[in-house]
Amino acid sequence: MTTAERGADPGARGRFRRPLPFPVHQVMEYLVGGALVGMSLHVARGGLLAAVGAAFLVLAATSRGRAGLFQVVPGRLHASVDLLLVAALAAGPILPPTRPDLTGTVTAEIVALLWLRVVTLTAYRPAPAPAPATEVTTSAPGGEPSDDRGGLLARRLGRVAGQAAGKAAGKLPEADRTVQLGARQLGRAAGTARRTWRDRQG
Repeated sequence: MTTAERGADPGARGRFRRPLPFPVHQVMEYLVGGALVGMSLHVARGGLLAAVGAAFLVLAATSRGRAGLFQVVPGRLHASVDLLLVAALAAGPILPPTRPDLTGTVTAEIVALLWLRVVTLTAYRPAPAPAPATEVTTSAPGGEPSDDRGGLLARRLGRVAGQAAGKAAGKLPEADRTVQLGARQLGRAAGTARRTWRDRQG
C-alpha cells in the first residue's frame, strides 16, 4: 500500500470503487422506466408505476451522460432524484390513493430494492486522476462526506422497502415469483449492458 493510499480519504476511496459507469446507469433507467410503464397497464390502479416509470425515462433523457438527450441534470442531482424515486416506490403502496393491487405492490417494492442497489454501485461522477504515490491527501476538517449521508439514507430506504416487500410477498407468493423472474431478467440485462460498456472502453 502506498503512502497516498494510506492517507487517502476513506469516503473518496469508496467513491472510486463504484463499478457501474453512469451511461450504463442511464441505459438501465430507460429499461426500468419502460418496464414500469408497461407493467402499469396490466395491474389495477397502476398510476404509481406509470408515474415513477415516466420519471425514470425523463431523468435518463435529461441527465448529463452519454445516453442523455438534453444534458441538463448534473450527476449529484440525478443521484438525489434516484433516491426520491426509490422512496416513492417503497412508500407509495402504503398510501391508499397510490396503492396498486398486490401484483403492482410486489413489483414496486422489488424494483425499489433493486434500484437502491444500482444507486449504491453507480459512479455518478468520473473518478479523478490518481494522486502521485508520495502525495498524502487528508479529508477536509468538519462535515461528513455527502456520499456517507447518501449511503445512510439508502440503507434506511432499503430496510423500509425490504420489510414492505416481505409482507407483500407473503400475501401473494405467485406474484412474488413472477416479479422475481422479471428481476432476474433485469439483472441479466444490466450485466449485458455493463459488459458491452467495458468492451467499448477496452
